[in-house]
Amino acid sequence: MGAALAGAATLSACGGDDGGGGGSTVGSGTGSSDSTGGAGNGAGNGGGGGGGGSGGAGPVTPAAVTYTGVIAFGDTIAITLDAPAAGQLKIRFADSTFGLSGTLVGDYTKSGATYTAGNLAADSADPPPAFITDALAGITATFAVSGTTLTGEIGGLPKALGGGKLSGHVTASSVSTTTSLASLAGLYTFMRTQSTYVTTSGNLQVQYGMVGQTRIDADGTVRMCQFGLYDACSLMTTGTLALADQTRYPGAYDLTMAGKRWGRVFPVQADGVQTLQFDHNQLDSGGNQITGSGVWRAVQTLTAAQVAGTWTCAQPGVAAAQVTGIGLRYTLDGSIQTETLTISGAGAVSSGTSGQTVSLTLNSANNLLGSSPMPAALPGAMSADWSVPAPLPTGLRTQVFMPVDASTMTYFAEVKGQTVTTVEGTPLVLDWTAVVPGTCRKG
Repeated sequence: MGAALAGAATLSACGGDDGGGGGSTVGSGTGSSDSTGGAGNGAGNGGGGGGGGSGGAGPVTPAAVTYTGVIAFGDTIAITLDAPAAGQLKIRFADSTFGLSGTLVGDYTKSGATYTAGNLAADSADPPPAFITDALAGITATFAVSGTTLTGEIGGLPKALGGGKLSGHVTASSVSTTTSLASLAGLYTFMRTQSTYVTTSGNLQVQYGMVGQTRIDADGTVRMCQFGLYDACSLMTTGTLALADQTRYPGAYDLTMAGKRWGRVFPVQADGVQTLQFDHNQLDSGGNQITGSGVWRAVQTLTAAQVAGTWTCAQPGVAAAQVTGIGLRYTLDGSIQTETLTISGAGAVSSGTSGQTVSLTLNSANNLLGSSPMPAALPGAMSADWSVPAPLPTGLRTQVFMPVDASTMTYFAEVKGQTVTTVEGTPLVLDWTAVVPGTCRKG
């Protein structure tokens, strides 16, 4: 089931205005959770270096390259490799719902195609706020580069307000020229997650995961069917794509839907497939912050043979929490959880963590929009339902995948857990269901 407040919570026609409220938690307690699946540690070839001097003497000095794109929890980030010097990197928080700003500088080590950041510190030319520098020891970042695309994970990021820490998959591009709207025109299947944070507390209020279809016209008109087929849509929202500030967000477009700013879209080309990476950022009718991310991919019809193989997956960690103020009784904990999934040619998927094997439902999505999953026929998506063992809330939890190319899948998954607490002196065990985004890499 989609994570929601104890009170009523609905998704508006434009996907933005989330209602509902939570209660305050008093006292202390413990908790646990159950999850499967994850986000991919982006793979590919390492970044290219510059040319050598005449006569072949001396080491090759790599040129600095900046990649701008999306963190899955709903922020825009810019990562520069080999700056301010070879073997170093910069991480700039370009636009954030959570108060992240400024630039970190550090070293990197490289193993095969993977860059791992270390020795992170504040960039004196663009220093982050104190709540970030105080947390530097816990920030982790690993990336890989394939052509013009950087992918990977970043974790341990603090928030300016509210409990927990942030982590998520990063997809970014070094392409600074604009991809024309005409070349982006077409019909896409999309997958996205959406979280609302209470303005006064910074805590989670409600979460959704959804798959639908979007048509983009050559003039930038966008028609989005929120959680169904475009040609049989019961809830169509219309908007536009317009060029973003190309100085700060090269190659990006601003997305407006139903007259409201929704966020920013980055065209990304990887492994021969054009995708649109979406950074969702808007306010609901109560002034609370809606954030999240999504991926648009040209419509495809899946077969089991197409996705068969072993996949390494990762997703943000979730933990039970004694939150202060209004909010749900869990938080993102800043970690990245990984596991291995194996998909057979017959369409069964096995978890290396739980040992379960379940069936995949191809070209279908279990949308998480309320108290229970809403199945919908959607080409290019596939769903699996996993059993949740006691003592956690028993039953099923859903995981929905969207293969992007031959080696990458994006997904969202339910994580079920419990928080043990006391309210006004009365012990309580509170069941909850979180929704997290993730990415899987093949091999």
